[in-house]
Amino acid sequence: MSPSSASRRRRRVSRTPALTPGKIEEQCNADEGANSTQSVSRRLRQSPAAWIGAILVAALTAYLAPAITEFLNAKLPSLGAAEAAGGPAIDVVNIEHFVHLQSDSVLPDGVTQDSLASWDRRTEPTESWLQVNEAVPLDAVEWQIALVGRRTEPVAITNIKPILKEPCSSPIGGVLIEDAGPLGGGSGATTLETEISSFKREFTYSGPDGRVPFFGRNTIMLPKGEKTFVLIRAITLGPHCRWHIEMEYLADGKRQSIVLRPPGREVFEVTGRLDPNQYDSVFLGSDRICTPPYRQVSGREYALLLGRGEAQVCGG
Repeated sequence: MSPSSASRRRRRVSRTPALTPGKIEEQCNADEGANSTQSVSRRLRQSPAAWIGAILVAALTAYLAPAITEFLNAKLPSLGAAEAAGGPAIDVVNIEHFVHLQSDSVLPDGVTQDSLASWDRRTEPTESWLQVNEAVPLDAVEWQIALVGRRTEPVAITNIKPILKEPCSSPIGGVLIEDAGPLGGGSGATTLETEISSFKREFTYSGPDGRVPFFGRNTIMLPKGEKTFVLIRAITLGPHCRWHIEMEYLADGKRQSIVLRPPGREVFEVTGRLDPNQYDSVFLGSDRICTPPYRQVSGREYALLLGRGEAQVCGG
């Protein structure tokens, strides 16, 4: 063999790579994948039922996909449409007037006899009747507010404060109605109280050391979708006061506020008492009469009745 022939043979041998264990494994895996693909393809060609099954699965998936997406959107936690669109962080579901047993109200000057005649005096006047005739509670008033948070993270109420429409004034007169309304209550509610006629008007609660300011050391949390009740009680020591409520809260990383007013009215309202002689007339409550209907007396008769300390006065 000539030297040139040996050299050409060596060059051909050197261009053939050695098969290491790793390369052998890669080659085997590639062969297996190709064989698997060819096997599935062969089964599909040989079985029409397999083709039909594959088509049905694809069609069913395409048909059900929108329904599945809608179901998951409804069930899984999300920001919700209102949150994503920047809607209100708080829903004020209801503002309800509560009247305690033996609470009194006054119908302001100018109430007509026709209005009085529209009340069936065999029972307490209804809340709607009192509202239509613009009745004002005497001494104290309670309103229960139902709130719902509309954010994934709980909304934090940081302050609730009464804002006077104008300075409190002298108590109002008119027609006094004793026991004016059904018994209400605020079971399960956070109860806040303020002396609305005082210089310092802030909501307090009954703590271990007596009545102390509620906000500053407490907040009210509104979890998403859960109804939370807050009972507002305002007391006057004589004057007639009108106000609305401003509620401050923290949501979406910023401080915000909303104004609350009673249904159908511009302001919340409460008045102190006049001298009994100064009322136009008085409808005696159920604890002063033997049987219904409510008995109507003059302010002077009412003052004499109170002066004598009579518990009951029979008559219609």
